[in-house]
Amino acid sequence: RFDGIWTGFNVTGEEAAHYVDLLGRLAMMMSDPQTQTRVTPDPGDDYLVLLARATGIHYVVSGDAHLTRLRGVLPSVLTPRAFLELLERE
Repeated sequence: RFDGIWTGFNVTGEEAAHYVDLLGRLAMMMSDPQTQTRVTPDPGDDYLVLLARATGIHYVVSGDAHLTRLRGVLPSVLTPRAFLELLERE
């Protein structure tokens, strides 16, 4: 079911299914915030930072350069690699 989607990630369909199942059990679904505040250079990314603030998370994990280049934004935006390195240190 997930084989075609995950080909660029070097994971098997079984591993992908396990990951999706895990996300489904652990994720918290939230509605997008209604505010129109600009916080990123890309208006399409603003909702991610605003949603993260509204839910009180500690980090946004993204590979999007519009987000990863932001400085002084809370919560902090980390690349997936930087987030994994943070987890390994803790």
